[in-house]
Amino acid sequence: MPSYGLLPEGFVPKPQTVIKQELDTVYKATFGAQLGSEPDGSIPADSVAGQRIGLHAERMAELWEVGQALASSFDPDGATGRALDILCAITGTTRNQERKTVGTVALTGDPATLVPSGSAISIPVVGTRFGTDANATLVAIAAWTVNTAYALGDRVKNGAAPSRIYQAVAAGTSALVGTGPSGTGSAIVDATVTWSYVGDGTAAVDVTFTALDPGPFAALTGQITSIESPVSGWLSVRNMSDAQVGAYVETDASLRNRREAELAGRGNGPVPAIRADILKIGQGTANAVLDCIVFENYTDVVDVNGIPPHSFEAVVLGGLDADIRQTIFDTKPAGIRPHGGVTGTVVDSTGISHTIKFSRPTTYSIWIEIDVTYNAATWPLDGPAQVKAAILAALTPANGYTLGKDVTSWGIGAAVDVVPGVLNVTAIRVGTAPAPVGTSDIAIGIREVALFDSARILVTAVAGTP
Repeated sequence: MPSYGLLPEGFVPKPQTVIKQELDTVYKATFGAQLGSEPDGSIPADSVAGQRIGLHAERMAELWEVGQALASSFDPDGATGRALDILCAITGTTRNQERKTVGTVALTGDPATLVPSGSAISIPVVGTRFGTDANATLVAIAAWTVNTAYALGDRVKNGAAPSRIYQAVAAGTSALVGTGPSGTGSAIVDATVTWSYVGDGTAAVDVTFTALDPGPFAALTGQITSIESPVSGWLSVRNMSDAQVGAYVETDASLRNRREAELAGRGNGPVPAIRADILKIGQGTANAVLDCIVFENYTDVVDVNGIPPHSFEAVVLGGLDADIRQTIFDTKPAGIRPHGGVTGTVVDSTGISHTIKFSRPTTYSIWIEIDVTYNAATWPLDGPAQVKAAILAALTPANGYTLGKDVTSWGIGAAVDVVPGVLNVTAIRVGTAPAPVGTSDIAIGIREVALFDSARILVTAVAGTP
């Protein structure tokens, strides 16, 4: 006889067919064998007794299903939803909650204009909507002048009817003669300075914004340009950098895999345990650790990486310094010194201060120029923006572009295949400075990381023949 219920090999639910057979037997034993008038001795399904048996069998089968669900809720491989959250919490892993896209925009217009908190702005065509996070008052911007040194991020006003605001995206000195930047481009050359158009007006202010809805809604540099809450004196809006993309709530599959990875890291010795705990920092927030590598020197002399004897060095990408220091202090073995270029203190439960060190990777800003041909029948209106978004989506820590990951033309070209209408990638140029001419891959060391931004991606799209 097969066994059902909670067995050593797991929970085995009783099938509805078996339940019906058992009820048939009970009914015939209780009310008489004459009820089983079918050729095989079973009770006819359309009889009164048969209908009652069918109803009871269905309800009992549902109870068995509840029992199976309850048993599965104690198994990390079978638990879902809230049950999985509880199991993961036992081992210190929590589900990443939904979050909204956030960033900073520049507001431009007339001096002293007040733009109230919650003012709506959006991406044209796409329609993704955002709201400003605080009241913001526009401040007058100084006029452009000849032969002047400008630092990265400096802003000037220039021109008339309309007057426009420009921001330096490459530091340098303005021209000895001339009229200064003009137009609405993103790379306006002025002697050794490069300017980007910010907006119309003579005053500007930066303010943070938040998406109205949670989810992975990208806002690449220069995409947010639509004002949906008009204010007198507020003329333009533009995000001068990529936003931090939000996310939907973490799926069961992702949470399950992350829990397994964290448990495996803790069980592999001090160094993997330190890395596993650092990688947990800020998960599901805008200040998450994106990658971490831990180097250990267990010898009695300084090693080739400059790490002192019996020390370790954590190289961390992302996360807040204070959170990283606290995690290292909580995780490191007693008597082992942390080494690195970032130094701070952690105060223990007795009030004693401890010096904790770690390192940040050397970063390389990457410029990309990509030429594509497209099918005019299926190419979207915002095709170049979609190409940029596809490249940035692929070149993220989540997709393997982390510490020590080389920049490859193949990886960049493959990323744009998801954009509708792309026929061919005809050229890719990459480099670590504007106007790249190189076509070779860029080698990135283990203590280094490549950084990408839509403002450093130039897409040239030409209609082709399908």
